Amino acid sequence: MPIFRKWAQVATLLACAASASADPVLVSVNQTAGTLQSLNEVNGFLTTGEHMAGIRVTAFFASGADARTWVSGAAGSGFGGVTGSGWSLTLEGDSINNYWTLSNSSTNSPILSLLIEGMPGGIVFDVVGDQEVSTGSALGAAFYDVQACEVDGDCPPPPLAQGAAGLEVNAIFSDRTLLQGFDYSDTPFDLYSNLTLSFGDTGLVGDFSFVADTDNARFGKPNPGQVPEPASLALLGLSLLCAGGAARRRR
Repeated sequence: MPIFRKWAQVATLLACAASASADPVLVSVNQTAGTLQSLNEVNGFLTTGEHMAGIRVTAFFASGADARTWVSGAAGSGFGGVTGSGWSLTLEGDSINNYWTLSNSSTNSPILSLLIEGMPGGIVFDVVGDQEVSTGSALGAAFYDVQACEVDGDCPPPPLAQGAAGLEVNAIFSDRTLLQGFDYSDTPFDLYSNLTLSFGDTGLVGDFSFVADTDNARFGKPNPGQVPEPASLALLGLSLLCAGGAARRRR
């Protein structure tokens, strides 16, 4: 697809975002090294819900945890998800253009936090949106796509998320994942295996949608010579969102 058509699609999505009405969501986004993981290769960057079979999703309630394994939809549907007791997490289409949707129908049992573990399904989260870092990963998005804002300079405030008014969400990407043979000495770390969402003191009842880009990857054994010292990256953003379509990265 010609580049100008891609930019036109992004501009259209941003226009929809600016015109749509939605409740404000207060979101903070962080990354932490956690347990370092290793990749042999990144082998797909337009990852859809259909391509995530096997990832583990755990919802935490005051009464305990409910862990489920991601199931893919019909071939070609781009759909996948998990369904627990009164809650679900789904994604239809690729993760750079579409929202993940977390739903909790139980008014008496709010979700306190949610853990998505990508490694069992060969999935990593790509959090860097303004450059390709690890070979084959293309551009990413961690609740906010810087690249999209640079297209027309008038985009909704980050992060890209939707939910009930006053909902507080803390997103933490953890378990930094390194591509074997790649030199990260002069680049940001872009890939993480896990994403944890925490929903403040009140927890989540109802729906919450968010953008978090993923790539398909083949995990390998850790390479001790490539492991950096653990360090937490700076806080990326804290803002209110007027939600709309998710911004598309340039491939």
